[in-house]
Amino acid sequence: MIRGFFFLCGFGMAVSGGISILAYLNLIATGSSIVEFFKFILLRPECYLLPLGIGTVSWALFSLQKKKPTFREKD
Repeated sequence: MIRGFFFLCGFGMAVSGGISILAYLNLIATGSSIVEFFKFILLRPECYLLPLGIGTVSWALFSLQKKKPTFREKD
């Protein structure tokens, strides 16, 4: 249940950060170079949500479960 919560939170963060980066791609159309674009992206805190979200989703998917699942005994 907790892993599902972290998965959904990470997914939301990754989507939010990815949309921010895509929105800032309009700076290239205004005449900025690729280098200036990446410098700008590195200074924007909302763009850090993409790698943070990807890391959270990865942790939620690949973390090991510590306790064994319990099964009902057969009658």
